[in-house]
Amino acid sequence: MNADRVRAYLRSFAQPVTALGLGMLVFIYSILTYLLFNDRIQDSIHATRRVESLVKIIDRSVAHVFRSADSLLLVLRNAYLQNPSNFNIATFVRDAEIKNNMIFRFTIADADGRVVDTTYDQGRVGTPLRDREFFNFLSHAGGDDLLIGRPYVSNWTGNWIIIVSRRMIAADGTFMGVARAIIDVALLTQQFRDVELGPDGTVGLLGMDGYLRTRVVDGRFHPYEFERQIPAHAGWLARVESAPSGTYWNTPGVIDDVSRLVAYRTVEPYSLIAGVAIAEAEVFRRATEQAQIYSGISLLLTCGILLAMWFAAGRQWRLDNSTAKMQEAQQQLSRAHHELIEKQYAIDQAVSVTITDHAGMITYANENFCRISGYGRAELLGSHHRIHISNMHSSEFYKDLYHTITSGKVWRGELGSKTKDGTVYWVDTTIVPQLGTDGNPVSYLSIRIDITSRKLSETRISYLASHDSLTGLSNRATLNAKLEEVMVRSQRHRESFAVILLDLDGFKHVNDTLGHVAGDELLKQLAGRLQSSLRDTDFLARFGGDEFAIIQNRQENQSEAAAGLAVRLLDVVSEPFSLGHQVVTVGTSIGIALGPDDGINPGEFLQRADLALYRAKSEGRNNFRFFDETMSRTAAARLKLVNDLRATISRGGFELHYQPIVDARTCRPCGVEALLRWRHPVEGLLLPESFIPLAEETGLIDAIGAWVLQAACMQATAWPEHIKLAVNLSALQFRTGKLFDVIMRVLADSGLPAGRLELEITESVFMQDQEKYAMILKQLKDVGISVVLDDFGTGYSSLNYLTKFPFDKIKIDKSFTGGLTHRADCAAVVASVLTLARGLDIEVTAEGVETQEQLDLLRIAGVDQVQGYLFALPCPASELDFFALERNGRTFEAA
Repeated sequence: MNADRVRAYLRSFAQPVTALGLGMLVFIYSILTYLLFNDRIQDSIHATRRVESLVKIIDRSVAHVFRSADSLLLVLRNAYLQNPSNFNIATFVRDAEIKNNMIFRFTIADADGRVVDTTYDQGRVGTPLRDREFFNFLSHAGGDDLLIGRPYVSNWTGNWIIIVSRRMIAADGTFMGVARAIIDVALLTQQFRDVELGPDGTVGLLGMDGYLRTRVVDGRFHPYEFERQIPAHAGWLARVESAPSGTYWNTPGVIDDVSRLVAYRTVEPYSLIAGVAIAEAEVFRRATEQAQIYSGISLLLTCGILLAMWFAAGRQWRLDNSTAKMQEAQQQLSRAHHELIEKQYAIDQAVSVTITDHAGMITYANENFCRISGYGRAELLGSHHRIHISNMHSSEFYKDLYHTITSGKVWRGELGSKTKDGTVYWVDTTIVPQLGTDGNPVSYLSIRIDITSRKLSETRISYLASHDSLTGLSNRATLNAKLEEVMVRSQRHRESFAVILLDLDGFKHVNDTLGHVAGDELLKQLAGRLQSSLRDTDFLARFGGDEFAIIQNRQENQSEAAAGLAVRLLDVVSEPFSLGHQVVTVGTSIGIALGPDDGINPGEFLQRADLALYRAKSEGRNNFRFFDETMSRTAAARLKLVNDLRATISRGGFELHYQPIVDARTCRPCGVEALLRWRHPVEGLLLPESFIPLAEETGLIDAIGAWVLQAACMQATAWPEHIKLAVNLSALQFRTGKLFDVIMRVLADSGLPAGRLELEITESVFMQDQEKYAMILKQLKDVGISVVLDDFGTGYSSLNYLTKFPFDKIKIDKSFTGGLTHRADCAAVVASVLTLARGLDIEVTAEGVETQEQLDLLRIAGVDQVQGYLFALPCPASELDFFALERNGRTFEAA
């Protein structure tokens, strides 16, 4: 169906029956929308009333349980305080007739935190509870509130339990200890399991500290969620503070991925929130069922209306179709006429014709042949056809042509010739012999079609396929073909050869500072220099980017010849390049593989020359190296390490160890530095210096860095609030521009305040793009994150960076701390740094402190914080003991 038919068919829809049908469809779907919207509103109202009623019941039930527990604790506490020395808890429980089956153990601990009496194993009398969370809190807290602890698994029964406890204060205000009772969470939860809330419906009890006390989903107990804190920024705390009860739609992802309608109530007078939630699918289940019915009816009505519209439009279209066909036939006839005229003109312009007699003299030439040959008709007539024969073809080619036509056969082929002024042109030629009565040719009709443009395009395409468009040198594909050819000749004649790879040193700096146009000009000049430095038998190609390849062969001592050429090339490349108004200098690193011993195919030769090139770069650049087998083994080991590193990222295997940072004056902990470790399956525990450079080189540092941030921030949320977390960043993590977003997402997921995070960077961050990276650091500072300049004094421009960017802290490198007691220059550096820091109002941390003498000198100098083996070795988070560090700090402070 062409465009006219389509337009005609569309016009057929503009009929009264079509307009009526469209109006009916609008009416049907308007009613459908109203019904669906109304059903969802009614379902929402019904569900809201339901959860509000249920949460009131849960509230009263939970309050009753804890009120009963609290009442018993008050009675127990009063009985103990009246006669502490003769109190017997078993007698008390029996006399008080305590039969509440949810409370199954009582314990009394004295002011020193030791168990003095308990309703279970008397062997535990004397057990210290001083380090328990509830005892530490109550021994320092004011007031007389009931403390409801977080759930945990009992070592005695294996059940999940909640400890509720109260302080015991004597009449004179002296702290006498703690009375506690234990509630079985499963028994507490039993009363929630019978609440019918549909699939994914849940009943829970949340503490104001963000930890769940109990939760039931689909009637099943969910204890595995108790150890995860729901951060306050998820919105629940602000909602409870604004209203003690209410309903809302939760945000999926806070606890799980289910959207629910939630009703909550604060359980007075305790710091607990009771919640009942119905999944969104269950809330709107009736509306969804009704929607399916409504949609089925609407679909049937729509099909009927569209079918009627289709038949009406089809009738109109058939009436217009005959006229459309007639118009189409007229247009086709007109187009055919124009095409015939255009083809005739093209033939006249493209085809040239000549006739020669049996002696080869031209007797006829049309106007088009005169045009393409450059000769006038008067010059052509009577001349011999040899004026159009050039040396573009071999003598065998012309012999075959003459033999064919003189034997009376038609010849067809492509002929290259030259015009009168010497310009080459190509024609697709057909020569037809005109035979006489004796069967021999008496004349020859030559029909030529100009194909010069096509031949030039083919030549250009062939050139581009084998040459580099910028320098005009051979490209990689031609290099491989040439190398195969040299290898074949080497095997046949036992000739040696060398494959030499060059890679420019400092070329990226030219591109970054002067632009890619200047870089391209440098490459073109270099290509000319290299070509002029080689013999005719040597082969030069641009390997890619700023890499070039040379094949050198036919030398008596190939190794010496390759070394000599490499020395010449180092001198040639090092000469200054004039790029417009700028004069620049670059170097080169060279890798050499010798044939036929260093490979069995072109790919292997190039790979091994590249390994030698890599070795030259790693050993200082601007030199050359020959390939040897140790390079292959090193490359294989490096590749295996990269694969192991990539596998570790996907399946896990990294660990974080932490080293405390302490206040230089009090020696008490004020921060912790996260240190990455790799638990390698063969090599064991690896330190960062053995794999971080490889991760940076291969681009794996972004994934590793994100994992370190996530794991460290999650761990830091369990530490005291005054402890800051220090995390090291690689300069390469700044390249993608996504670092700020990654850090903000980690802080949001972990709930760690931005003010507790310190990011340690080295001055290498500023050696790439100072303005861009400084902007990222400023964004981090604006949200409260501290930025620390690490390894201060070991670089080249540290003072310059301090004045360009306001750091919060600088860290003196451990090399200066280690030499503080016996090297005057180290002491001078430390003193200078502290003077500079005080002038810029920047804190100073000294790392690598290992002796008391170093600590004393740093204190006198005025260092703010210190870090080192004197205080603690790096260790896993499970071995960090902040209470022990506090005690050690008091010891150092006293000393």
